[in-house]
Amino acid sequence: MNIGDIEIISLIDGEAILPKGVMGAVDDGHHTDLLEEDGSLKLPIGCFLVVSGDKKVLIDCGMGPTTFEWVSSAGIGTLHGGALSASLKHHGLTPDDIDLVLPTHLHADHVGGLVQNQKLFFPNADIAFGAGDWSLVDESNGPAFKHCLYSLREDGRVHLIEDDGELVPGISAYATPGHTPGHTSYIISSGDSRAFILGDIIFCPLQIEFPENEGLADMDRELSKRTRELVLRELEGNSALVGGPHFPGLEFGRVLRGKGRRYWG
Repeated sequence: MNIGDIEIISLIDGEAILPKGVMGAVDDGHHTDLLEEDGSLKLPIGCFLVVSGDKKVLIDCGMGPTTFEWVSSAGIGTLHGGALSASLKHHGLTPDDIDLVLPTHLHADHVGGLVQNQKLFFPNADIAFGAGDWSLVDESNGPAFKHCLYSLREDGRVHLIEDDGELVPGISAYATPGHTPGHTSYIISSGDSRAFILGDIIFCPLQIEFPENEGLADMDRELSKRTRELVLRELEGNSALVGGPHFPGLEFGRVLRGKGRRYWG
């Protein structure tokens, strides 16, 4: 889709298959159409290519070619990725074409594809993400990821986002902490048009209608809820489009209010 003069292309890297119990609203009988026959919830692991002028910017970069299984009180979930290269190729691009990678946060299903074969998968790209997530470089994603990120930072190619504001023409950072300390959403704007790419502060549209539902892997649950409410207050009833890397079909919609609740449509 286009936001004024800027193009946004949704790219699939893989999918998350989640046990039904991870989203309370589904358990309560809401939006059961999202469930598979076995009761699981299947959502994409996606990325967004933003083409602004001569800049090609990738927001999130998926898991990379790996599968991760985790066990929770709700059941077993599976995340698997690796389709981003094919998605880029479908649009006539390769990883070499990416100028800047903007992870919303440093969880594996958003940055696992950043480092492959112990080197940066996007050889010509700089990396920028919320400064509060730098601590996660040491704590997650493995030693190759840590080594690569430290090396890139020494080379001046890792930029820690300290404040809200424009990063490249038409793309601005918007701090949305809680899911991780430095979780950052991105606002795409051109002319009078805007789109918000929300990362996991709103994991999927169910949390627009039921913002009290905790997100998967929220590191600070109370802060996440407060941030989610602030974001929704800003978005409801205006013309801004809203999407995220786990929204069904990687589609964008608007936050609407009706009958005392917010909806996505």
